[in-house]
Parts: sequence; structure tokens; C-alpha cells
Amino acid sequence: MFYGCKNLTEIDPSFFVHKSDLTSAEGMFRNCYKLNDIPDGLFDPLINLTDVNYMFGRCFKITTIPKKMFANCKHIRKVDNMLYGVKMETLPDDLFDDLDELESAECAFYWTPLKRIPEKLFSNKRNLTNLKGCFS
Repeated sequence: MFYGCKNLTEIDPSFFVHKSDLTSAEGMFRNCYKLNDIPDGLFDPLINLTDVNYMFGRCFKITTIPKKMFANCKHIRKVDNMLYGVKMETLPDDLFDDLDELESAECAFYWTPLKRIPEKLFSNKRNLTNLKGCFS
């Protein structure tokens, strides 16, 4: 949707309010080089979301993400390349807590300068089968 919008700096927190049927946000904000942050509650309405592959890939200005970012998105299965190149050093402890259907996190944090990885980031993810290059 916004792939390559190089001048996009912010997202209205209510952008997804009437879009609960959305199932894929693959590459939605990819290459939005000037995007500064992800608003709290942005994804709360997306109760049917299953794929956030490359959603914020190469959004180099983002340095933090909201806690419980996907609290209402319990059906997400793919987070591949989700935060590729984002300049954050820590992840919220509860980032994937509610994602019981998570299957793949391939290169999810590729080229991200993490200094700390939460101990229980992937706890109880019984369907998780792919972590290839997750922290490369």
C-alpha cells in the first residue's frame, strides 16, 4: 500500500479503524525511509491479520515499537523480514505474546542492531517452524 513512499513520516493512529477484514499487510510500509515511529494501537482493529512480512522493512528511522503492538492480531502466522533494517536496539518483551499461530520469523530482525533479545520472545510458539536468519 505505501511501499516506497520515501517521504512518509507518520501514520495516523486511526488509519485501520474500519479495516478489520484486512488479512495481509505484507510490505505495507516497506522502504518508507522517513517513517519515524509506529503509533500505539495502530493495529488494534486488525483482528484478522495473518501476514506482516516485510511490513516495516528498511524503515531506517524507526528506533522503537509499541509494546503489545499485535495484542489483537492473534492470527498472525508470518513476521518474516518484519523489521528488516529498523534501527532499534531492544524489542518489547511482549512483542509476540499473543501470536499463538506464529509459524515463521525468517529474517524478522535482519540487519537490526539489537543489543538485547527478550528471553521469552518465542515462548509457547508451538507452530513456529522457521527462524532462518531471524537475527542475522
